[in-house]
Amino acid sequence: MLAAAVTVTQAAEVAVRAVVEPERISMDGTVRLRVVLDGAMRQQVEPPRLAGLKDWTVVNGPSSSSQIRFVNGVSSSRHSYIWILAPARSGRLVIPSLTLVVGGANYATAPQLVQVSDQPASPAAPGRPGESPSPGKAAQEDVFVRAVVAPSDPFVGQPTLLSYRLYSRVEVAGVPQLQEVPPYPDFLARELEGPQTIRATLENLNGQRYRVYVIREMALLPTASGKKVLPQVTFSVPLRSQSRQGRSFFFNLSSVAPVYRRTLPVELDVRPLPREGRPDGFSGAVGQFRMQVQADRETARTGEAVGLVVTIDGVGNLKSAQAPKLDPLPDITPYEPQEQSLDPASRERFATARRWEYILVPHLPGRQPLPGVSFSYFDPESRRYETLVGEKLELTAEGPRLAEGVAGSPPLRQDLKRLGADINFIKPLASVPAVAGRDMYRSGWFWLFLGLPPLMNLSALGYRWRTRRALVRLPVIRRRRARRAARRRLDRGATQAETDHPRDFYRLVAQALTEFVADKFNAPATGLTYDRIAALLARRRVSEHVAGDYLAVLEECDCARFSPAGGGGAHSDMVARAGGALDALEGNL
Repeated sequence: MLAAAVTVTQAAEVAVRAVVEPERISMDGTVRLRVVLDGAMRQQVEPPRLAGLKDWTVVNGPSSSSQIRFVNGVSSSRHSYIWILAPARSGRLVIPSLTLVVGGANYATAPQLVQVSDQPASPAAPGRPGESPSPGKAAQEDVFVRAVVAPSDPFVGQPTLLSYRLYSRVEVAGVPQLQEVPPYPDFLARELEGPQTIRATLENLNGQRYRVYVIREMALLPTASGKKVLPQVTFSVPLRSQSRQGRSFFFNLSSVAPVYRRTLPVELDVRPLPREGRPDGFSGAVGQFRMQVQADRETARTGEAVGLVVTIDGVGNLKSAQAPKLDPLPDITPYEPQEQSLDPASRERFATARRWEYILVPHLPGRQPLPGVSFSYFDPESRRYETLVGEKLELTAEGPRLAEGVAGSPPLRQDLKRLGADINFIKPLASVPAVAGRDMYRSGWFWLFLGLPPLMNLSALGYRWRTRRALVRLPVIRRRRARRAARRRLDRGATQAETDHPRDFYRLVAQALTEFVADKFNAPATGLTYDRIAALLARRRVSEHVAGDYLAVLEECDCARFSPAGGGGAHSDMVARAGGALDALEGNL
């Protein structure tokens, strides 16, 4: 028989280079920095570290990818480390040299230059009808994000809407994702409920039609006046494109790839609240509001608690507002109110509602007015202060006049009272039946039937817990048993080698190697190609020497299986090599 032999050699020397795309961007753009390492097949690699990036901000990364190829027994490898960078200023910016340590030796990339314009991306030039840019190569003018603030000159305490809008000439494949959570100094920020799916509207910019998506909205509350700058944020935008070559009568082939887009800084001119006309009772409410005042009764005895409920709702900011002011009355003692936030009835974006409940205690019998209620706020539309005055209410008090100091603490309010014995048992309880002249609870059967339902519930819970635990531990058990299962398959292959079926021998050895990787990574063995196995091993940072030997044994088995001669040679050597490759890979995982 003809023996299939595979010799693994290194294809090329080590080469390191850096690639930046694109080389010209605007301040709202990003660049893709890729460091490519070729030829380090069996050497230990220390990834590069970004240092000295004073003019750049890392938006995403590093992400890495690896490729190992075997062509005619010659192996070659390529590693890529990828970052997404955003500029911190405009001008001619430098990405400094990066150093990789390969096999103990240092390899440096050349510095990269990027021209950053201080102007935002302009609308794209007209293209051919039906032309759609590739998602991975979409130009800055084809896809960009803008931050829009309304109003741009709010007063302190005035709710402000910050919208992030995506402009695109390429089909968007999903909801863009925020890459960093920016700080908003001098603002109270709250994210509004984001969309699960986004809908587009059409808008023309300089004669070009864009799809516009609102991808994120924030409610901002200015806390200090002056010039304020909202920071830049970056979104990962998944784009889809279709090619003419990928179209057929039955289906269209499309590709999806993310691009990263960054907003420009947004300036706000926060105006202070005017001092002129500010009432004494103003406590910070800004917006447009209305007030409702209600008493829970019109008649009460002296010394009893009377509830006075004040509800304020409208559009604006009530977070810093204090309780409405009550006019003092000598014959009624008020107590500190209880405050509660309500769900506003209005569907407007900044609708709000709050309620204050006061307790009032009358001292003097007779008909007398309740304290007047007033509430002051600033209206940013009219740019002046307004004061709401509640409806005048009256109370009729009965009983003797209270002496001074009697109502020194708030009385307990009783909502329910039992007036006499008006609720009685309709039927007396029957006595517990006895069994055979003795109490039922003294019988063993009574306790057996009493404890049976809880015991069944506990058994069901225990079975459910064991089932869930087994499902959770299944990947762990599979990884632990991977080496033992692979050894059993090699033993069956060694037994098969003694027969006249060499193809079955090599099939069992290849199956042992493939399913070992599948068990270790909790993946199906079907579809594990050489490239897929190499990618899985590279993700776990397995030594390239170990990965290369492992794949070489696997490739030799496949060659022997499908060769016309059916393979040959010393089968015991192949079992030993496969076992050594398994042991080496087990030690690296």
